[in-house]
Order: sequence, then structure tokens, then C-alpha cells
Amino acid sequence: MKSTTKRLSSTFLALLLLAIAAIAFFELVQPEYTTLMTLKGKAASEQQLLASEQKLVTQAQSVLDSYQSQSSSTQAVNLAMPIGQDSAGAVAQLYGLATNSGLVVQSVGISLQAAPQAAA
Repeated sequence: MKSTTKRLSSTFLALLLLAIAAIAFFELVQPEYTTLMTLKGKAASEQQLLASEQKLVTQAQSVLDSYQSQSSSTQAVNLAMPIGQDSAGAVAQLYGLATNSGLVVQSVGISLQAAPQAAA
């Protein structure tokens, strides 16, 4: 075999191998890489969603704790209020609660209403 024939056949073989490598890349590697990037993006968005959901749960828990502490103070006010129609005593107790809490009462309005009748 002549050297030019060897050189030509080795060049042809190199081009054939290069073409096979390009076909393998575009047919096998490229679609899998695209799938991998899609999965990575989905995982990142789910992580972000999880973090935001955890933040919302924490905020909801703090609001719930705040509400529960307010309901316990509401219960304290309810226990301090008289059961019957003792307006003067009720106003005195409101002023006492305000003084203990460091608040100033500016005005008090009282309207007496009939108590709802219990169903028998």
C-alpha cells in the first residue's frame, strides 16, 4: 500500500469516527442532558416551594399562638366582669383592669340589653 493511500484511508477513518461520535452525542447524550436539566429545575422549584410552605407554617403558628394568648386574656376579662346587671361594678372593674395594664380609659358607653332567653 502506498503512503498516500494509507494517509487517505486513515483520514477517512478519522472522519468516520468523528461522525459516529457526533451522532452518538446528539442522539444519546443530548436528550439525557436535557432531561437531567429539567429534573434539576423541578427539584430546585420544589425546594423553594417547601421553604416557602415552611415559612407560612411558621407564620401561621405564631398567629395561632398570639390568638391563644389573646383568648386567655379575653377569658381573664370575662372572669372579671360581673354576671348580673351591675353597671357600676363593671365600670369600676374596667378601670381597675386598665390601671393594672397601664392603659387610660377615655370614655365608657353602656347600653343595657335584654339577655337572650335559653331554649328550654
